[in-house]
Amino acid sequence: MIKTIRIPVFLWLACALATFFTSCSNAGLEDIIPKDSVQTNLLRDLYIDGKLAQRIDYDADKKIKSIYIYSLSDTATVNPGQRIDYEYNAAAQVIRELTYTLRDNKLATDGKVVYQADTILVYVNDQLRSHMGIIRPDKITHTGDKDTTLYPGLSLQTLDYSLYTMEGNDLTRFYNRKYFRNQYMEYDFHYEEVFSYDTTINPIWPIIENSPYFARAFLEIQYKGMRPFAFTVSKHNPIKVDIAHATLNLWYPKGVSFEYKYLPDFPYPVEQKCIDRSNGSVYATYKFEYLKVVK
Repeated sequence: MIKTIRIPVFLWLACALATFFTSCSNAGLEDIIPKDSVQTNLLRDLYIDGKLAQRIDYDADKKIKSIYIYSLSDTATVNPGQRIDYEYNAAAQVIRELTYTLRDNKLATDGKVVYQADTILVYVNDQLRSHMGIIRPDKITHTGDKDTTLYPGLSLQTLDYSLYTMEGNDLTRFYNRKYFRNQYMEYDFHYEEVFSYDTTINPIWPIIENSPYFARAFLEIQYKGMRPFAFTVSKHNPIKVDIAHATLNLWYPKGVSFEYKYLPDFPYPVEQKCIDRSNGSVYATYKFEYLKVVK
């Protein structure tokens, strides 16, 4: 039997991942955890600069059942705007992703997840929506296409790819390049992120360790929406990131340090602050709530 104990504190997520989160059932709540119990701390709520952004709901097997997404706008209500439900195969891998808009309680997308060698494909209405390379330990993973794509008759060329360099289970370098040219304009944008880590464990590691789908999905969501750093795929928490070889002035700092708060006898940081090393200012604060699951 799995008993769920809510920890009434905000805790930190390193890397993130991405969209999320719903409450677990109150059935079986206990105030005291047996000393001989086996405990797993699962990320539940993500707060960005004091606002609830995402909530995760788990099933009895500790797999993600649903992810709830909240708006961070000043006019946002306390209710989530979206819910993403997940279905699994016998190997506990995601095979279906259903997204609902909660304002009208309608199914927005029904995604089928297919695994092919080192690639994850997501189809919506039989159309390929997402093509994600699986990032593996001690490997350099290429995603996207290094070859320029030509569009005959449109005078258009594009290029978009990324390189992920892993040392063990930590991402040490992330390189991204985007190129676009048509008859009116041309740009060639590229940069590299270089990471350093401490020895503490990333709070989403229990989720992504055995799930290549969530590892990539969290990365895509975090990188495109939550914050611009790619370390969500890592096992450990970053202490700094440097931006190198950038061809444009990026909106985020060129050098960032991370500061953490911890709770006694708790394995994860309770808060993460992102600090611009050029002036010492805090430009983002992430706080989290966890669930303590007891067998």
